Amino acid sequence: MLTIFALTNAKQAAQYYEKDNYYLQGSKEAVDKTHWWGRGAEKLGLKGYIDPAQFTQLLEGDLGGGVKLGRVRHDGGVEHKPGYDLTFSAPKSVSMLAEIGKDYRLHNAHNVAVNAALAYLQSSVALYRQTRNAHTEVKQADNLIVGKFRHDTSRSVEDTIDCQLHTHCVVINATQGEDGQWRSLFEKPIFDFKMVGGMVYRSVLAKELKSLGYTIEKTREDGLFEISGFKRDQIEAF
Repeated sequence: MLTIFALTNAKQAAQYYEKDNYYLQGSKEAVDKTHWWGRGAEKLGLKGYIDPAQFTQLLEGDLGGGVKLGRVRHDGGVEHKPGYDLTFSAPKSVSMLAEIGKDYRLHNAHNVAVNAALAYLQSSVALYRQTRNAHTEVKQADNLIVGKFRHDTSRSVEDTIDCQLHTHCVVINATQGEDGQWRSLFEKPIFDFKMVGGMVYRSVLAKELKSLGYTIEKTREDGLFEISGFKRDQIEAF
């Protein structure tokens, strides 16, 4: 499943992803769970562990080297939308087998599926608007800057811990155009391609699960599925 929402405050967003030990600098867990992805990240020399201060800076539209994105307001301040949270969540049966059953191969299967969906979205939603001579057109880029944060549990219900394998993919609101200039992303396609991005994730995940010897069964007509062998009350219990 893929959910998307727009981030509204850079500092609050950075603090959110920092909590629950997302940042364990220097540890194997940090390298495994928290890292940069995308051609845009490569262009900026971003790789490996995500530094909190640098992450906040990018969310604020400061790409370094004097490049700062945003629209100057009448009061002299700068208005800039930080980015977008694309959260890929594994089916509950996958989370149960990975976190309770300790089949950590499923972490890799989930990550392969997430990367496949991100690659598809990078080729589809990296668009920006360019204005020349009072004429604005939407143009295609080929790069995104994505901070990936994998988490294995959810605390959404009365602060109780529930196994839930998911990855927050924070798309920084910036892309480099064909002219070499960095610009904010055109927002609409990001939400327009939500359903297809989720389908790519589920399709690749299903293929990876089958390659590990699991069988799956569809639970809804839109393609949602679970690993076979679980009763519905077992799924609902988590």
